[in-house]
Amino acid sequence: MRHAHCLWTLPRRPEELATRIQAVLASGKEVGILVSMIARPSREEALSAAQSVLAEVGGRARKTHQDFARVSDSVAFTSTLALAEETSSDWLTAWLWTGAVPYLGAPAIALVGSYDEVTEGILEFSKAGVTQFLFLGWPDLPEMTSFSKEVRPRVLARYNAGSDLSPVAHLPGEAEIHHR
Repeated sequence: MRHAHCLWTLPRRPEELATRIQAVLASGKEVGILVSMIARPSREEALSAAQSVLAEVGGRARKTHQDFARVSDSVAFTSTLALAEETSSDWLTAWLWTGAVPYLGAPAIALVGSYDEVTEGILEFSKAGVTQFLFLGWPDLPEMTSFSKEVRPRVLARYNAGSDLSPVAHLPGEAEIHHR
């Protein structure tokens, strides 16, 4: 990482990620994660929204991603797909869901839960050393708008309350949310 400022990766359990990124952090570089998000007022609403994503894609994409993994040289993609395939419950933590990965690919690993649960997930990644976040949502614009109004203020309040969190170098606000 001599010519880089930030390593971008896909999430794992925070304690596993912390171990994997130790050398990067020790070299003075930052770590960012690309993670999808389904945050709702309650856990039940978030789980329902997650199931709706799966119902929408059906099983059609699963074989496509499995075939791609067989010929791909992307370690991030293949290892995240393998993680999703071997995780029997689809949950790595109470808020980190792999259920859509076999259907939508590695970037579909998602923070799923109530606003407070998703906040907790972000803070756990921050404690692990992550300072950059690139979020995707279903659907993108409404999810990111909800993030800026509900989750971001919670994360910043916890950070500003003085805890053992790593500084969050960039947590997008409403003005920075872009829609494709």
